[in-house]
Amino acid sequence: MNLFAHFSDLLLADLEALAEEGVMATDTDFSRVSVEPPRESSHGDISTNAAMVLARAAKMKPRDLALQIAERLKPHEDIETVENAGRNGLASQVDASDTDVSQVPGSYPLVMANIQAGVLVGMAEHLRRRVASGGLFVLSG
Repeated sequence: MNLFAHFSDLLLADLEALAEEGVMATDTDFSRVSVEPPRESSHGDISTNAAMVLARAAKMKPRDLALQIAERLKPHEDIETVENAGRNGLASQVDASDTDVSQVPGSYPLVMANIQAGVLVGMAEHLRRRVASGGLFVLSG
């Protein structure tokens, strides 16, 4: 699963939850909602047209719906990671993904993971292989 498919799944679940909460009809058609890279890279890594295409169904202004969608998305770990990176001025340097680490190509000058120790044990060798010669490898769990 790629990042866009993963985010699309998260978004769809949150949109369905908003419908269940009465923000829009429970039979709202989400088929026109897209998740894609933004047209301008300065606008982040992922964009969606959800608020624009669902505003009528929600009987709301797109911006008001966008704020509700954003609030629903905040608890997701991948999104929080990106928000934290942004607050620290590192958004353009951090890649948060749910890609299996054994499938990540290339090597990097810094590989860092801060997750549960038991999970790290199973990933450690794959993570180590991603460290460039002379690079740093930081694990915390």
